Amino acid sequence: MSAVAELARVVGWDGASYAVTDWDVVHQGLGFELPEEYLELHRVFPPGEFWSPSGDGVIVQPPYRVDGVPVLQRQFRVELDELRQWRDEHPEDVPDAVFPEPGGLVPWARGSRPVLLWDPSAWTVVVSSGGIWRFDDDHPVLERFAMSAVEFLVGYLTGDIRSVLLDPEPGPGGQPRFRPLPSDEWERMSAVRGPTVRKISLRGTTSSRFPRP
Repeated sequence: MSAVAELARVVGWDGASYAVTDWDVVHQGLGFELPEEYLELHRVFPPGEFWSPSGDGVIVQPPYRVDGVPVLQRQFRVELDELRQWRDEHPEDVPDAVFPEPGGLVPWARGSRPVLLWDPSAWTVVVSSGGIWRFDDDHPVLERFAMSAVEFLVGYLTGDIRSVLLDPEPGPGGQPRFRPLPSDEWERMSAVRGPTVRKISLRGTTSSRFPRP
């Protein structure tokens, strides 16, 4: 049984995703290919949230479409910016490069506060609290798990592994489950626009073009 099939069994999911992603375009934009297991995860599960027995969740979504083009890192830009800033201020906490730096940690999901990344040297999981969402200064900034993303989800949902960053205060327990996002809601939130340009004139000088946020 594949790890994705095991994950579906754990949460009782027997459907397929309504979201279609051109992963060749994603890989071209990244400059490298993502693990096939992760692509299978998105073929089986639509955008949604995996809830652990302790009551916290992991949000897994395919890439947002920026002006119609799927871009993996678009939905994680705040977390990546904050992690790089934390690394620059506390290099002892984050000894890694961070995407888009060469060989940098690559984002793939998020919790209520942390961001979940890969170490692309082996495509193993790194959970990060390096940013304004830090819950406890006594917790590490990075947690490392020597397993794939889907293996991590299975272990996290079954309680076989624990992440203090995802679950700093574990709840009373319950059944692991998956909550899909309605397709119309996903369509609204995932289609975003990139920076545009506008013409401005300064005291009658030749029009210039500047990025608009």
